[in-house]
Amino acid sequence: MHRSIGNSGRLIYLFAGMSGLVIIGFFPSYFAKLLDTSLTFHVHGLLMFVWMGALIGQATFVRIRRMDLHRRAGKLSFALAPLVFLSGVIVIREIYGGTEMESEALQRLTIPAFAITQFALTYALALAYRRRPELHARYMISTGLVLTFAGTLRMFLNWAPGISSEAGAVHTNYFLFEIVTAGLILNDLRLGRLQAPFVLTLILFATNHVFFATASDLAWWKSLAN
Repeated sequence: MHRSIGNSGRLIYLFAGMSGLVIIGFFPSYFAKLLDTSLTFHVHGLLMFVWMGALIGQATFVRIRRMDLHRRAGKLSFALAPLVFLSGVIVIREIYGGTEMESEALQRLTIPAFAITQFALTYALALAYRRRPELHARYMISTGLVLTFAGTLRMFLNWAPGISSEAGAVHTNYFLFEIVTAGLILNDLRLGRLQAPFVLTLILFATNHVFFATASDLAWWKSLAN
């Protein structure tokens, strides 16, 4: 990670906080039902947590000035990231395979479909800019934001007072991540320079948000989903 985005120790806490939100969000639907969950979901969940753990580890290596370990661990992501993406695709197929893709299902499908796409894109950009630490670090943070999105969504679905519908929880979650990403952009400006990664991340979250709201009216999406 690069010190221009803040103290590396703070990044450790940031990634640990992201992981905590994922654990809390998935507790009712996953951790409380481990014996009733399919192997596919176990593998996907494990890969997600390994990824979040790797982010914590990478920030720790920078903190203790072990860039040799940071680089070695980074090479493991060459295998891990494709597995996270592939497991996401398999989970989507398991959930939606054979489902009649009407309006609500079409909307719900946009969330994981665009999440794994956004994850793949931000990771690919992190690789492309691995020799530019100030960009590489931000794109890696963005991969963590995408995975955290799933956890906080379930928190809104399960516990948020005043949110009475699934669509309301999704919209609230998108607004939350748009605000958080805008805050990261403002922090970059405070540090003296606007950086592309968080701008792109905000655009992706906003695009996904609009797509969720309009998916049921898009004939091409229904055709693709079916």
